[in-house]
Amino acid sequence: MGSGWEEVAGQRARVSIHVWRSISLQVPKSDNPSALKMAAAPQGAGVRPLPRAVLGKNLNRLRTQAGLTQDDVAGLAQIDRRYVQRIEAGTANPGIDVICRIRTALNASWAEMLRGLGNPGDD
Repeated sequence: MGSGWEEVAGQRARVSIHVWRSISLQVPKSDNPSALKMAAAPQGAGVRPLPRAVLGKNLNRLRTQAGLTQDDVAGLAQIDRRYVQRIEAGTANPGIDVICRIRTALNASWAEMLRGLGNPGDD
């Protein structure tokens, strides 16, 4: 949709907003990544978390309820434990194949895996 230079976490950053609601930031490597993450996804009324963050929260909840460790899920889904950790943290953006394998490993429904991704009030 558009792009331009904006002040993000006290630093100049190139911000691009695309039609599919993603935001990309181009900043110098010396910037604090955690400050930029907070600035890119502010908390407050009307702001919904990123889908990958919701998926990660659901994965963590379902894994804990099943009494499984990240190593257990990684082994069952045939992925690296660090990848499971990044998905739960909301920093990885897994493909549908990986999500399918994780869902099978957790014996979870699609509704459980994707809870909170619909319209407000659908949770």
